[in-house]
Amino acid sequence: MLRSGVWGIGRRNFVVVSAVIAAISGHASAQEQAQAGIEEVVVTARKTAEKLQDVPLQVTAFTEDTIVQEDIWGLRELNNLSPSLNYQGQIGRSGTGRLFFRGLNAGSSTSASSSKGSLFLDGNYFASSGQDIPFDYLERIEAMPGPQSALFGHATFGGAVNFVTKVPTDTFSGRISVDVATDADQNVNLFVGGPIVGDKLLASVFLSYQNWGGPSSWRSPPDILHPTGVAQDSTTTYFGAEKLVFKPSDNLTVTADVRHNFDHDGPFAFGRLPTSAINGQFTYPNGTVVAYPVGNLSYPGVQGAYPLFMGAYYNIPDPTRRTESWRPSLKVEWNVSDYEVTLNYMHDFEWWKEGGETSSYEAFPGSYMGQQKHDTKMEELDLRIASPQHQRFRFAFGATYMNLSLTDNVVTYGLNRCNTICNPTSPAAVFDPIFIPSVPGSNIGSIAGWTGVVQAIPSATPTDSFARYLDRSVFGSINFDLTKKIELDAEARYQPERVTQASLLPGGFLGETTFKSFLPRVTVQYKFNDDVRAYVLYSIGNDPGGFNTSPFIGAAGTNTTVAADQHIPEEKLHNYEAGLKATWLDNRLITNITIYHEDWDNQTTAVAFPLPEVPGSTLGLSLSQGSSKVNGASLEVTAVPIEHVNIHAAVSFTDAYYSHWCSQNEFYLTGIASPGQINCQIVNGHKLESVPPWTGSLSAGYTNHLAGDWDWLVRGTFSYQDGMWDSDMNLIKSPTAYIFDINLGVENNRMNIEAYCSNCSQSTAPYRIIRIADPRMGPSSLTNDTITITPRKPREFGMKTILKF
Repeated sequence: MLRSGVWGIGRRNFVVVSAVIAAISGHASAQEQAQAGIEEVVVTARKTAEKLQDVPLQVTAFTEDTIVQEDIWGLRELNNLSPSLNYQGQIGRSGTGRLFFRGLNAGSSTSASSSKGSLFLDGNYFASSGQDIPFDYLERIEAMPGPQSALFGHATFGGAVNFVTKVPTDTFSGRISVDVATDADQNVNLFVGGPIVGDKLLASVFLSYQNWGGPSSWRSPPDILHPTGVAQDSTTTYFGAEKLVFKPSDNLTVTADVRHNFDHDGPFAFGRLPTSAINGQFTYPNGTVVAYPVGNLSYPGVQGAYPLFMGAYYNIPDPTRRTESWRPSLKVEWNVSDYEVTLNYMHDFEWWKEGGETSSYEAFPGSYMGQQKHDTKMEELDLRIASPQHQRFRFAFGATYMNLSLTDNVVTYGLNRCNTICNPTSPAAVFDPIFIPSVPGSNIGSIAGWTGVVQAIPSATPTDSFARYLDRSVFGSINFDLTKKIELDAEARYQPERVTQASLLPGGFLGETTFKSFLPRVTVQYKFNDDVRAYVLYSIGNDPGGFNTSPFIGAAGTNTTVAADQHIPEEKLHNYEAGLKATWLDNRLITNITIYHEDWDNQTTAVAFPLPEVPGSTLGLSLSQGSSKVNGASLEVTAVPIEHVNIHAAVSFTDAYYSHWCSQNEFYLTGIASPGQINCQIVNGHKLESVPPWTGSLSAGYTNHLAGDWDWLVRGTFSYQDGMWDSDMNLIKSPTAYIFDINLGVENNRMNIEAYCSNCSQSTAPYRIIRIADPRMGPSSLTNDTITITPRKPREFGMKTILKF
C-alpha cells in the first residue's frame, strides 16, 4: 500500500497520467489478442548467459530496441526507468556523476561521497567515466541492485550496471541514427558490421558525435575574458570503437575491441539560492546567528536562469574540461567438452585536464584551482572456468587481477576572501575581472559592484596525490538442484586488496596496507512451475578502505593514535533480499517483486578532535564510526495486454536512515555538541540525504498499420521522483519531480522517424541538492553553508531518424 503522506498529490498525478497513456493505447481493438508475447531477454548478471526470468536476483534489463524506444540516451534516463537505481551528476560533464542503489548514499556531508555502485563494460570493471559511452553503441544494459561483489568484485558495494556492446554478425548490416533537438542538442551515430573472411572473421565500426549546448538562459553575459559568455554544462563528445571477432573453430572465439573518446565540456552548472530564500535562523549558545534554508525548497526562475548560477569560471580564461580515454580489451572464449573457459582483459586509460574552476563555486570572492590534470589507469585480467550448465550440479571458479592507479595534479591559487559578508550589488560584479594586489593579507576595501571588505591572499598551494588499488582475488560458485523445484546457489570471492595512497609533494604522506575480504552470496530459490519462482538470498558487499593523511594524527592531546586512526577500514554492507518472479498469460505479462533489508556498517564519518598545537583548531579525520539501515521494495511489470500495445511500469520504495551517526553539519549550524561528542551532534533516525523515498515510472507504446509497409506509433513515458533531503540534518527537501515524455512517428523494417518532447512537463526539480559553503553568507566556511543544486535539463523538442541497412 502506498503511503499517502509521501505521495499525496504525486500518487493522484501518477494515476491521471497512467489513464492518459492508457487512453492513447485504447485506439487498438480490445478484442484482439497479442499474437506474440514479451521478448525473451538473455542476461549475464551471474557471468553466464541466462534468461532474465531465471536469474534469482533483482535485474532490470534493457535491450537494444528498448534503449531506442525509451530514448535512453545516458545514465540519467536509465535512472528514471530503473527501480532502486539513482544516478546524480552534471548534465554534460563527464566524470562527475555518482551512482548508487537502494538509497546507499551518505555523501554530501561526509568523505563517503564516492559512488557506491560500479560500471562494467562487457563484464570488465572500468573506473573512468561512464557518461561518455554512447548508449547507441550498446546491445543491452543490465542494472543489478544489491552487492555484486561475489562475482563482479571491486567496489560493487551497492550494485552494478553492465554495458554489453554490439557484436557483428556474419551478415553485413548497419545503422545510422540522427537526432536533432532544441538547446543545440545533436547526436549522430553510425554502426557498420559484417564478415571479413566468411564466418571466421567478423568486424564492426561504431562512430558517434554528441553535442549539447544548453539553453541560452544558462549562458553567462559577455565579459572581458569571455566575449561571448560561457555556456554552463555544455558538452561535446567524439567516440569511436572497432571490434574484431575471430572464430577459428566452433569451440573458440576471440574478440578484440578498441574504444576511444574525446570530450570537451563546459564548466559546472550549479544553482545557488537567492539570499531571500534562506529562511531559517539558528542561534549559537554565544549568541551567534547562523542562517540556513528550511522546509521545502522553492527554486525561483525558469530552470535556474543564469544570474542564480555560480560562476565556476570567474577570472579563468579557459574553464572548460577536456577528457580523453582509451579502452582496448581482449576476450577469449573456449569451449572444451562443454566446459567454458573465459579470459577477459581490459586496459582503461583516461586523462582529463581543465583550465581551472572556483573552489568555492562562487564567482567572487574566493580562491580558484588553476590548471588541473587527472589520470586514471587500470588493467584487469579475469579468468573463469565453468562446468556444463545442463547438469544438476554446476560449478565455476576463477581469479581476477586488477591494478588501478589514480593521479591528481592540482594547484589552488588563493585570490580574494571576504572577511565580512559580501554580496554583489549588480550582475556585472560577477563577471568583471579584478586587479589583485600583490601584497599578501592587504585589505583592498570595497570593490565596485560588491559590498563588504575583501582581503587579498595571493598564494599557490599544490595538492598532487596518487592512489593505487591492487586486487588479486579468487572466486567460485556452486549451483545445485536439490530437487526439481529447489535450487541452492553459493558464490563467494576472497579479495585481498592492496591500497596505496601518497602525496607527491616533498615530505608528503605515504601509506600502504592490504584489506582482506570474504564476500559471499547464498541463494535458495523455489520453482513453483516453469513460469513462477521465488528466491531468498544473503550477500555482503565492500567498499575499499583508505587512509587519514594528516600529519597531526597521534599528536598529544588529540585523543588519536597512528595505529588506530591512520587506516580507514573497509565499509561493509549486509544484504537480505527476497523476490518473486512470474510470467503470466502465455508470456504476455511479467511481474517481478523484490523486498530487501540492508545493514551498512563501518560507515565513514567525519570526526573532529581538538588540536592543542594550534589553539582553537581541530583535527578532522574520517573514521568508521557510522552505521545505517535500509528497508525497501520494488515492483516491475511488463505487459503486452492486446495486440499493438506494450506497457512497462516500475515503482520502488526506499527507507534509508542513520542508525548511528554524529553530524558535524548539525553542530556547525547550532553550535551544540551531543554529550560525549566533539564538534558533532547525534542524529540517529535521520534519513540519508539525496535519497528519494519513492520513485516510479510508467511507459506505454501503441503501434499500428499506416500504409504500405509503414506503421505509425505513439509512446509516452511518465517518471516520478520524490523529494530528497539536503544533508544528514534533514532540514530542507527538494521538490518532487514529475517528468513526462512523448514520441510520435512512423516506421518500417528499415527506417524510423520520430518527433519527440522530453521533459514536456518542464520539471525544474533539481537532480541533486547539497549543502555547500556560500561566501555571501559570511567569511567562515563553518557557518556560511547554504544550498546549491544541480539543475535539471529543461524541456526539449526534437526529431530523430534511424536508418537500417
